[in-house]
Amino acid sequence: MKTALRTSALALSLAVAALELAGCSAADEAVSNVTGGGGSSFDGVYTTVLSKNCNGCHGASAPGYNPGETESTLDFSSADKAYTSLLGKAAGLTGNNAACNDVAFVVPGDAAKSLLMASIDRATRTAFVSGGCNKDSVSAMESRGGTLTAAQVEGVRAWINGGAKR
Repeated sequence: MKTALRTSALALSLAVAALELAGCSAADEAVSNVTGGGGSSFDGVYTTVLSKNCNGCHGASAPGYNPGETESTLDFSSADKAYTSLLGKAAGLTGNNAACNDVAFVVPGDAAKSLLMASIDRATRTAFVSGGCNKDSVSAMESRGGTLTAAQVEGVRAWINGGAKR
């Protein structure tokens, strides 16, 4: 069963990538279908990605949650708190990640300049530069909360590129 699901997910990922390369608007429809019809809306992104994959570390009930610590920069414990957090800038990051303080999590209309995308997508992270924040100082979230599917990543990208509207 897991092999069949992986094969289906891979096939879908390849299909979405091919549609995007072809500049086909059907790619948006494929992403929306996979993410429950709301892939490019914040509610769809919150329900299918953030609340399921990120809230364990970025929520008020997360183990080790302390104001001023890395995980307190974002609060995904509710859709309202998540949206407000994502429209802000990184703060309280320490060590190598400190270079990303004061960098916008989401730049509406430009996923490539958004710290959120750099955190969840390796290709975006590789090319990411914002002030002193670059690929070497961005935390790779896909290795922490569980791997996101290509459709989930593309749903987040579509929401940001669509203006990051609520």
